[in-house]
Amino acid sequence: STENSTTESSSEDKKQNFTEYDKYKDQKLALFGEMKTGSGAEAKVNDKVGIYYKGYLTDGQVFDNQWPAKPGDKPKAFEFVLGSKNIIPGLQQGLVGMKVGGTRRIIVPPS
Repeated sequence: STENSTTESSSEDKKQNFTEYDKYKDQKLALFGEMKTGSGAEAKVNDKVGIYYKGYLTDGQVFDNQWPAKPGDKPKAFEFVLGSKNIIPGLQQGLVGMKVGGTRRIIVPPS
């Protein structure tokens, strides 16, 4: 089992200019970058992974949130098998190669 995490603080949410991500809307593949490289095992297709995440629209609105409402509460990881058909391809593309304990920003275009 591989567990990966991605997070952003609410104060960082306000600092972001999410309209910059509009330039990626015509891409065919997800784009991603390490914000913090993990030190654990690397996620591969067919691994069971667990992630914590926040999903944003390009206007900065959070549309999905796997984080607790109150500081100190531990959220339940979103678990799935990397490569399974029921998870959006862009999310999976951005997770392959991520290491346990790391943080990534993944930009998933509409396609």
